[in-house]
Amino acid sequence: GRGVLPIVEGGKGVSVSNGRSAGAFAAAGCVGTFSGVNADAFDDEQYLTNYPDLRAAFGTGETAANAAATHFILFGREEGRTDDAPPEGFNALQYIATYDDLIEEFGADISAATSHYLQFGRVGGRPIDGFDEVQYLRNYSDLQTAFGGLEAEAARDAAALHFIEFGEEEGRTDDPLPASPAALDFIV
Repeated sequence: GRGVLPIVEGGKGVSVSNGRSAGAFAAAGCVGTFSGVNADAFDDEQYLTNYPDLRAAFGTGETAANAAATHFILFGREEGRTDDAPPEGFNALQYIATYDDLIEEFGADISAATSHYLQFGRVGGRPIDGFDEVQYLRNYSDLQTAFGGLEAEAARDAAALHFIEFGEEEGRTDDPLPASPAALDFIV
């Protein structure tokens, strides 16, 4: 025979299916009755947004939606993948700049950083922004000159990107720098 993949999921009621999830469950080889809060609550579009590797593999449209749901059922949940959106205020560049290991692993790849946060960082309790881009700019007059004409949000992103691509390797920091004797003379 054929292996059977049962679906067992808790819930607080029965949902009416629009057929999208039912089709994905059937395509995954699942049989039986499904009762849950809402089987169609799976956000295939967000899931594909979260994981560019899956978007590249599955494309877009109804076929991609079914493939995404099937992937989640068979592999994604086990892998820790989610259809949740990143938290409000999440900035992938700031997240990368916060951690040396992410700089080394992803460079400035915001898709990879977002996927990392959703799959590992959130569960591991990693803060989403420990990089102080404002202090980083304050520390270096050359960066103030380079990014000074940008709006605040763009300047912060440019600072994080600079740190990821150059600053960390150059030994720059977002920690406050000690005042130099020349700076002290200027202040007096």
